[in-house]
Amino acid sequence: MSLMKAFVRTNAKTDEVEIAQVTLPEISEEEVLVQVEAFGVGIHDRYFIPKDAHFPYVIGTEGAGKIAKLESNVTNFSVGDRVIFTTNLQPKGGAWAEYAAANKETLISMPDQLTYQQGAAIPVAGKTALESMRELDLNAGDTLFVAGASGAIGTYVIQLATALGIHVLVRLLVKTMNTCSPLVQKKP
Repeated sequence: MSLMKAFVRTNAKTDEVEIAQVTLPEISEEEVLVQVEAFGVGIHDRYFIPKDAHFPYVIGTEGAGKIAKLESNVTNFSVGDRVIFTTNLQPKGGAWAEYAAANKETLISMPDQLTYQQGAAIPVAGKTALESMRELDLNAGDTLFVAGASGAIGTYVIQLATALGIHVLVRLLVKTMNTCSPLVQKKP
């Protein structure tokens, strides 16, 4: 039985998180074992726990790393491939560990120009921003107001909207202005 270090919720009754030694997750025919190089951090991570979780439960919903092992039904990836992945609400645990099990449907091949830290920051906030922009169906020249512009989703929305030629108005706290300044085009 191989062990790894992981951030875990210790039980269902408290929100307490600690570092613990836990067993590596077993993978099914549809999964890979990812050697996690970086994981995304969000307020939701300690709370998104499946009802059928066993404790201690490895937390975390998104990460990036290298495929360490794969099973027979995973044909689009190979051992050693750099991937971005999600582990949202799976009973086997999340991404805040040295290794994580990830379903082949949650894997994205990670471009070489991205660092693991950049890759791990994309899945949850990036997907939310992309789906929001698609739903809004804005066109070049339209105007979009972004409240919470310095957060993970807001910063992605600003970049997507700007790339599409959409005028962006933001609401920022003074202490977060430096986060968004490079993302927002200033008008004289």
